[in-house]
Amino acid sequence: MSPHGWNPSELEAISYGPADMRPHVPGDDAAWQESFVVSWWDDDRGVGGFHRIGQEPAAGSASVLCGVVSTEGTRFRRTDEHVALSPAGTGPDVFEAGPHHRVRFSGGLSFEVDEPDCEMVLHFEDFYPAYNYWALTSDSLLSVDIAPDHYQIAGRVHGSLRLGDRELSVDGLGHRDHSWGVRHWTALVGHRWLAGTVGPPLSFSMITTHLATGQLSRVGLVVRDGEVAALRDVDIVVHLEPDGLTHRGGTATARLPDGEELAFEAETVDGVVTTIRGLTVVEGLGRIRVGEMTGFCDLEQSNNAEVRRGAEPLALRAVNEEGLSVRARQGT
Repeated sequence: MSPHGWNPSELEAISYGPADMRPHVPGDDAAWQESFVVSWWDDDRGVGGFHRIGQEPAAGSASVLCGVVSTEGTRFRRTDEHVALSPAGTGPDVFEAGPHHRVRFSGGLSFEVDEPDCEMVLHFEDFYPAYNYWALTSDSLLSVDIAPDHYQIAGRVHGSLRLGDRELSVDGLGHRDHSWGVRHWTALVGHRWLAGTVGPPLSFSMITTHLATGQLSRVGLVVRDGEVAALRDVDIVVHLEPDGLTHRGGTATARLPDGEELAFEAETVDGVVTTIRGLTVVEGLGRIRVGEMTGFCDLEQSNNAEVRRGAEPLALRAVNEEGLSVRARQGT
């Protein structure tokens, strides 16, 4: 790798082609899984969301983690990690978790929700090619337990949304990932992940991870006008709410290979609490500031909140109720 980033021949060696944009033939391991994820924000309309569809073929199971939030307070959540996997739910043109949540691939990538209180068709347009995230960030620790094939891409999102009675067009920014391979959910003790974009001039993804082995990983990358560079000395600080689970945003710093330091300020407008395989994760959706540039980010974090108590955790700044709801006013 060059001192300032990756050169074209190095990137070509770790890139993914068109076939890897779609579902894969499952592996033989019982822990093999595949998932498609998108988080997004439209600041002009004050709406955003997080959507993950996963499949675990050996268990005959699919999972859906879905949340849509808004600045005016209306929000929607649907989480179900035990959706029966239908033979028709996976193919070259579709990847589903039940009848209401799917990813389509014909005519471009799109995420779709078809619920009584939330309907969405969200098209995603990539800002740059797909590269193996673990190879880009030189992270061999996470690749062992969290799907060795994994890429992340920022881009523009557009489409349509109905949230409750409100119907609107969407035109914003997003970040997506796709992973497949063996995944051990118990490998993760806690983590902080900050990903997003201001547009083609700057996209980013960085993660600090506390593993069950006691090891701590701090990695990330930035893409600036198509030029990819790994990040070092990644530090992410989350501003937790009094509930000890959700957050108001946070800050992050990281260094480029040439020593340049980048500083990020994240503001969480609202969030989504997701749970899967005993792991509770909060997606903090909102705005990012990097110097004079502004854009969208998802500040995701886990603290093993549900390990501490059997009751449903208090969640001040994230939706933790199924279906349609309205965010409570802070301080009441």
